[in-house]
Amino acid sequence: MSHLDRASHVIAASDTGTTIAGITFWVVVVGGYLALILFTIWKIMHAPMSARSRTLWAWLVVLAPLLGIILWFTMGRSSAGRAPYTDHA
Repeated sequence: MSHLDRASHVIAASDTGTTIAGITFWVVVVGGYLALILFTIWKIMHAPMSARSRTLWAWLVVLAPLLGIILWFTMGRSSAGRAPYTDHA
């Protein structure tokens, strides 16, 4: 084992805490993002609007999550309350 190999091994071992913190950070961020997507889809499915509108909104959130979430919470919720609820299923 050369001197260079031992030095890189020591550096890698000292970065273990940073690596675990980085992994934890990204697990929390991605988990929160997925929870927000699921919460948005749940809110869409319980909104007083037609089945077709709910389906279109849900597809928008699934296919373009960030854009779909932003649009739903800025425009979709307010239009869901104004639209006549005709789906009696």
